[in-house]
Amino acid sequence: MINTPNPAEPNREKIEILGRLTEIFPGVTEERLSEAAAEISEQDVQEGQVLIQEGTKPRGIFMVLQGRFGIFTQDSNSHIARVRVVTAPGALLGEQSIRVGRRFANATVISLTQGLVGFIPEACFRVLLALDADAAARLAEAGRVQALVSRSLKTTHHVYG
Repeated sequence: MINTPNPAEPNREKIEILGRLTEIFPGVTEERLSEAAAEISEQDVQEGQVLIQEGTKPRGIFMVLQGRFGIFTQDSNSHIARVRVVTAPGALLGEQSIRVGRRFANATVISLTQGLVGFIPEACFRVLLALDADAAARLAEAGRVQALVSRSLKTTHHVYG
């Protein structure tokens, strides 16, 4: 007997995405999180692939499922500085620009290895933020910390360009 997958059953990545969404947005119902997980598309990424380009309008955010991702920003002298490297499954990339309603991304995200991400459309992310004010506040605080780290890096010599 051949065992064929049932298209109605979620794949391993969708189950992981749903679990990560539950951790990030504990105030959102399981039903709404399941609907959100269905809107998220898994994407294989290659080493060196740009997921988000500084200065462009963000279309959504990315959830790390596997891989290493570098976040880079450019200073006023056009020097590129690495802000941080993200490897944690479930980490969000590009969420701060959308959370605060920026018209343009304020950093570039590049895949440093082959990896897998979940793409969360902007509208879906905004709905989740609206449904869980505590999660929105936690993300805002994380954004403040990231901004402080970014500013301190811009004043040091971690320059790549």
